[in-house]
Amino acid sequence: MALLVADPAAETFRILLIEDNPADARLTRELLHESGTLSFELVDIATFEGGCTRLGAERFDVILLDLSLGDASGIPMVTRLCTENPTLPLIVLSGLEDQATALAAIQHGAQDYLIKGQGGGDLISRAIRHAIERKLIDRQLVEAKQSAEAANRAKSEFLASMSHELRTPLNAIIGFSEMIEQKLKGPLSETYRQYGEIVRTSGQHLLAIINDILDIAKLSSGKIELDLEPLDVTKVITEAVSMIAKKADSARVQIVIDLDARCPRIEADRLRMRQVLLNLLTNAVKFTPAGGHVEVSASVGASELHIAVRDTGIGIAPEDINPALEPFTQVGGGKMRGQQGTGLGLPISKTLVVLHGGRFDIASAPDLGTTVTISLPIHRMGEQAAMEPALDIAV
Repeated sequence: MALLVADPAAETFRILLIEDNPADARLTRELLHESGTLSFELVDIATFEGGCTRLGAERFDVILLDLSLGDASGIPMVTRLCTENPTLPLIVLSGLEDQATALAAIQHGAQDYLIKGQGGGDLISRAIRHAIERKLIDRQLVEAKQSAEAANRAKSEFLASMSHELRTPLNAIIGFSEMIEQKLKGPLSETYRQYGEIVRTSGQHLLAIINDILDIAKLSSGKIELDLEPLDVTKVITEAVSMIAKKADSARVQIVIDLDARCPRIEADRLRMRQVLLNLLTNAVKFTPAGGHVEVSASVGASELHIAVRDTGIGIAPEDINPALEPFTQVGGGKMRGQQGTGLGLPISKTLVVLHGGRFDIASAPDLGTTVTISLPIHRMGEQAAMEPALDIAV
């Protein structure tokens, strides 16, 4: 593969001309000299394979290619040269004014398509300079993208590593605080029992945040794998509701379940689907004032199973719905003040649903409550959704 393109402001450009017609090659050289605007060194090769060999052995700044050679012809030459030399600009020089061929050449990587005999040396010189400049910009964009991706991977690996290391001591803190609460090692005053409860609940809250960060790190790097199995969604919904029931009672929020008896089994990850439902129910209870209610329903569509979590809470403004689906983003201004959270529940839930091949929709309005609807395919072929990095995290 040829080396990187030079700076377009360089004094001398090395040009590889792949042209088997000596007269055309001589004309190209004369036109470039005639323009006087480009300092260059022109290497003329008469065969396509010879040109490929020179590109692998020497540095060039631009390729000029005739599309009709003795040993090769047509767009496949453009494809090969652009594939093997992705950083080098390529300009096609053709004796045919063929718009279809010109378009195909550009689509396969050529920077320009010039007709032999049309335009003077200034046209070729400008085309060369512009091609090098465009290719240089393309290369800089690719390098910036690669650098950003590498930084994102490093960040995700750091988050995953730190989250894992923090979970072990936190589990110990939670376990010992539970022992204190239960007075397993002897009597304890009520004050110290309450202190133990505070330590436990604070540790559990911090552990939940760490688990969310670990999930975000895995999702962003595509490292979460779904354990797909035939799943009874009604059971998962019932489990999630029972797990949130105590919190709902404390908040004086009623939870109502409305499940279609025709709900079929779907192919899904049981733990991840329960995680999604818990996230949605937790948000619904958290942002619903005392005396309100949350409804969980499941209904069957033509090819999808719809699960909806509706609440009578404070709602979200339409313009805040998309930001609410970004990691570490909280919306709602003063109404959200005092509510603990990292803004990870909705982004994690949406991504997990998408990984199941489903859709995640939010309908909401301030003071009118929020409805989050999950639509999951009823018929799955057993394949897991492609695991591409799904979230771009800014910390």
